[in-house]
Amino acid sequence: ADEIGRRRKCMQNCIGDSFPTISSTGANAAVIHYHAEHGSCAAIDPDSIYLCDTGGQYLDGTTDVTRTLHFGAPSEEEV
Repeated sequence: ADEIGRRRKCMQNCIGDSFPTISSTGANAAVIHYHAEHGSCAAIDPDSIYLCDTGGQYLDGTTDVTRTLHFGAPSEEEV
């Protein structure tokens, strides 16, 4: 989540995040508006679903992007 914000701020016309990024894996990916806390958040598990919901505020508009990824082989239930 921090890296996405750092990269976004380097973009032309970026004001900042339009909302706090939701970056979660496994069971946390099912928590509505989950917010990771430094020092107590789970590492991304390549065997679980990863959710990233992020957005930016720009001089000419607002973005909201949600991606659900799996870095390994999803289980039958996850498909």
